[in-house]
Amino acid sequence: DLRAADFSAFFVAGKLLRSGLGHQLYNLQAQASLQLYPRFRALPLPYIHAPYEAALFALLAALPYRTSYITWNLLNVALLAWLAWRLKPWLNSLAISRPLIFALSLAYWPIVMVFVQGQDSILMALLVAEIFIQLKQGREARAGILLALCLFKFHEAIPLALCFAWN
Repeated sequence: DLRAADFSAFFVAGKLLRSGLGHQLYNLQAQASLQLYPRFRALPLPYIHAPYEAALFALLAALPYRTSYITWNLLNVALLAWLAWRLKPWLNSLAISRPLIFALSLAYWPIVMVFVQGQDSILMALLVAEIFIQLKQGREARAGILLALCLFKFHEAIPLALCFAWN
């Protein structure tokens, strides 16, 4: 049910920005005022991510909800394909093709749930892969910028930063 999807919180955050209410981004009452299905839940699924991520969803919030959700999932498919393409040089020992890597990732249950819920985990995975690639190429500054972009999921970015700092 799309009304319960994580995407609903992203969509409402985008609507708040589009309505000029960015200063109310973390106000639950403001989020509730834009809630899509008020009879479905007492309060909206709260938006708890970094404000710069809401800017991405402000673009999608210009569309009707279902169209926005489908567009987000199509973007996730493109990001997943890009991820398979970018990681292939480091997966040569597996002797599998990029299309097979992509197809196998679509069969992985957590990835399926990304599409069902409209989550942003593929975006995070792509950023982590790009950090790895930049570090392998000796581009620490670029890796640091990408790591900063990961802070929309700070609970994942902080341990990631510690791992990279440790190595």
